[in-house]
Amino acid sequence: MVAATGERGERVRNRNMDNEKDWIKNRLIPSSQRGKSRMLHRLIDDVGTRLALQEYIAGAGEWIMGQSRAYAISSYWET
Repeated sequence: MVAATGERGERVRNRNMDNEKDWIKNRLIPSSQRGKSRMLHRLIDDVGTRLALQEYIAGAGEWIMGQSRAYAISSYWET
């Protein structure tokens, strides 16, 4: 109801309504693919990336933040 009356574009309204139908039928809302590429999934699932992230988490202790995790991963990818 909100999606149908909101002042958003028709495409957004239709996507919201489709997501609502999927939630009612399957209890599942698909994740957005905006800004994602197929290569990114391969990079994240890479064994080296996982090990670099585990090493960062072990060394960071209680001071783990999202931005620093992203920096640790991107610095690993640059090497």
